[in-house]
Amino acid sequence: MMLGEIYRAGYWNIKGDMMKLYEVAFGSVSNRNIIVNQTELNIYHKQALAQRRELYRSVYYYDEKIIQHLALRKSIKGYIGICGLEKIIFDFDKDNLSDETLLLKVRDFVTQLIDEWKLPKESVNPWYSGTGYHITAPDFFKFTSSQSLPEVIKATLSVYFKDIDLSIYDPMSIIRVGNTINPKVRRYKVLLKLSELYKLSAEEIIKISEKNRKIPISKFDMEEVTLFNEKIVNPKPKAITSTGDFLTNKVTCVQKMYFNGPKKGTRHLIILRMTSSWRRAGVPEPAIVASLKTWTPDMDTYEIEKVVRNVFEANNNDGYNFGCTDEFMTKFCDERCVFYKSKNLVPEMLDHVDMEKNFVKFMRSDYENKSMDLMKLIGVPGKSHIIIPGENILFFGDTGLGKTALAQNIAINADHLKVLYGNFEFTTNLLYRRFVQIKNYMSKQEVMNHYIINDNSLSKGLEHIKIIDNTVDVKNLYQVVESYEPGLLILDTLKKIRTSDKNDFAKDITLSNLFKKLAKDYNMIVMAINHIPKLAGSDGKGNPRKLNMHSGKGASDLEDMSDHVLIIEGREDNDLRTIKAGKARDESKFNLPFTYEWNTFTFKYIGS
Repeated sequence: MMLGEIYRAGYWNIKGDMMKLYEVAFGSVSNRNIIVNQTELNIYHKQALAQRRELYRSVYYYDEKIIQHLALRKSIKGYIGICGLEKIIFDFDKDNLSDETLLLKVRDFVTQLIDEWKLPKESVNPWYSGTGYHITAPDFFKFTSSQSLPEVIKATLSVYFKDIDLSIYDPMSIIRVGNTINPKVRRYKVLLKLSELYKLSAEEIIKISEKNRKIPISKFDMEEVTLFNEKIVNPKPKAITSTGDFLTNKVTCVQKMYFNGPKKGTRHLIILRMTSSWRRAGVPEPAIVASLKTWTPDMDTYEIEKVVRNVFEANNNDGYNFGCTDEFMTKFCDERCVFYKSKNLVPEMLDHVDMEKNFVKFMRSDYENKSMDLMKLIGVPGKSHIIIPGENILFFGDTGLGKTALAQNIAINADHLKVLYGNFEFTTNLLYRRFVQIKNYMSKQEVMNHYIINDNSLSKGLEHIKIIDNTVDVKNLYQVVESYEPGLLILDTLKKIRTSDKNDFAKDITLSNLFKKLAKDYNMIVMAINHIPKLAGSDGKGNPRKLNMHSGKGASDLEDMSDHVLIIEGREDNDLRTIKAGKARDESKFNLPFTYEWNTFTFKYIGS
């Protein structure tokens, strides 16, 4: 029974010093994940020669933990344990070169090894692989076996040998074994004497490889090899920035755990929390393992994999879940987190220095990049009405006055923000057509005629807008907001969002809280359209009534929780409109006249 079969049967139990284990692929490059020792490698080699089959072996040898890796992953892929190197292999592929040009390149390289690196001639072995060349040489750098060996080899060889292919030094690389066949070209990998390499033509070398020939590999004294250990180049470590300047407002505690770095004594417990959070965010298990390995490089890889696997498989694969009240989550809690306000914790007190620091950050980032000037968006020159992230806008008016059209105009002109438009009342085709009409100042018929004969060429300028195309509940809304991270969220209309409330009054309270919480938690601007009661819109004679901030439909909590209340007034039978501010948290109120063009759904400011 071969060693690969012993492993698969589960009887591997070898102890002692570091084992030299190899991966082989027998019969095909895809038939991998067979682990053997040196004796078994020789057996596979004999079988490959006898049966004229392909055989590949790993460039590196591995320790016994490769077995644990295979048991866990069912594949060698992703192995990041200790590996070692017996000899250095330089790979020269033909690529687009002619056979003669490739041969000249290899000759120059072998000469460089012998003359510049002082290698004994008998220690350098050129192999013709059937299409290219493999040059084997003793490890004249004296590399140390380690987890980072592939990176060290790449970093070193890239400095001293500019034109070689470094991909062969990847941790999982395999290479064709000597004297085995390359069935694609019906040639063998054959060893060449140095005299043959320098004297024969490329055609003559190819002719040799058409038959399998075995010539003895020259022996040499390793003590005669000049070692260049001092020339080894170590790759620059990738430092983890421990600053909190880049923290986002989503599960901030886990981000702080990461930047705080691994601390012995609590490292295992922290890994549990970070893994749990990342799992719920949809990060795949291998990605979590790789990230944790970077985070704590001195921790055993298989201990990390074990902890991660336990988190994923706990509670019937529902995973471990740690909430805000967990002792470690609490320890790293931060008021910037979207979940912070839901906990019964005493808010952190800020002194004048903290407040100044936060305000400087706000003025230099959020205020400049995430705010919007309402006057600019609706085309009013010489005036300003700034709405900042974290604020919300309630917008209402009577039916037929163009509430949705005005919201669409604002969405189009706020092109410095990512806009998420909650379309809960219109069909998507209708909403899109109106966006195109507004953006391109076209009539309905012009847009329709264009698309009958043309491809989509009118959507330019709408790239910053995404649509939620169906009515959502509160949970769905949070999910899509967290996924897209908009700067402006428009809800048309707010009351169409589903809640679990049993009556309208309770729903109004839920939506009022949601309306404010979304803006605050996600540091964005939220605009919600609301209707007005029929009696509020007109008197008994059909004349429009004057509206105020409390004229909206439903409980007054909506107005109370709003930073800005916009009102649109007018008559459905003419094009005159008034847009006014019923409430403005930190700006002046306004009352401005517009005309509304039904044909293009656009508003035009007509004076003070």
